[in-house]
Amino acid sequence: MAVLLQVDFAFNGPFADEMASSLQELAQAINQERAFIPVTRSPLVYSGSQWQQWR
Repeated sequence: MAVLLQVDFAFNGPFADEMASSLQELAQAINQERAFIPVTRSPLVYSGSQWQQWR
């Protein structure tokens, strides 16, 4: 069985266009990882006792 782990952490910026330009190199490196799974639709989140579409 495949398992997907998502870790969320506090992020204090930069945001918007500055974020896009300053994190571009990191995003490209992550995208090249062998195990990277791109999200092509809204992911599911577990809320209470059921899975729901993330909005």
